[in-house]
Amino acid sequence: MQMWLNLPWLVVSCFATGHATALLSVHLQNLTLVQMLSYHSHVNLTSRNFPKYLLQNL
Repeated sequence: MQMWLNLPWLVVSCFATGHATALLSVHLQNLTLVQMLSYHSHVNLTSRNFPKYLLQNL
């Protein structure tokens, strides 16, 4: 009986986890895109200020 009570919570938590994973995946894809665009752009970025540049544009 207790397992049936926990089932809705299990479904909700699985859905929430899947949603968070999807959002994270999209965010990582965007981050990779930003890195590629920054790398190929004409902006002169040294390796020292490159992470700072990325953080400012997130």
